[in-house]
Amino acid sequence: MNFEEELYNLDVPEEHIPELLKFGKDNPEFLTKAIKAEGNAKKYSVAQTKMEPSDLINNQIAFLGSSVTYGAGALGESFVDYLSKKDNICAFEDAVSGTTLVDNDSNSYIGRIGRLPVLEKLTAFVLQLSTNDAIKGKEDLGEIAQDDNFDKQTVTGAI
Repeated sequence: MNFEEELYNLDVPEEHIPELLKFGKDNPEFLTKAIKAEGNAKKYSVAQTKMEPSDLINNQIAFLGSSVTYGAGALGESFVDYLSKKDNICAFEDAVSGTTLVDNDSNSYIGRIGRLPVLEKLTAFVLQLSTNDAIKGKEDLGEIAQDDNFDKQTVTGAI
């Protein structure tokens, strides 16, 4: 399968294609499934979405997450892209597939939260809780801290 041609045929935004092609080299079976998935047909692309005035219009919203926030199963288009188009929100998105809440490297949620625009006047902050912690052996839920001493090596402390 020629991934690049298939992605263009599906109307995948051009800026998503390099990342998807890189991902496809390491995960060709997953990308093939995503390309063939009925829900990723061109008619469902965010490009087909019309803007509709709502209470969210022009709000600045930050999103921190992993593959769901990135839209890994939807060829790089996620609910963030949909809200940006449909509700004309100003989205600040930091999404990295396979990452954890637990503070284990610079790509963990803890490591990346500093990349969000703290100087902007945000209307909302959306945190996609990750299932990757359990998959990667970080299933220690931990305890709710009674002070500001959070154990960021546990899921509860990272949240």
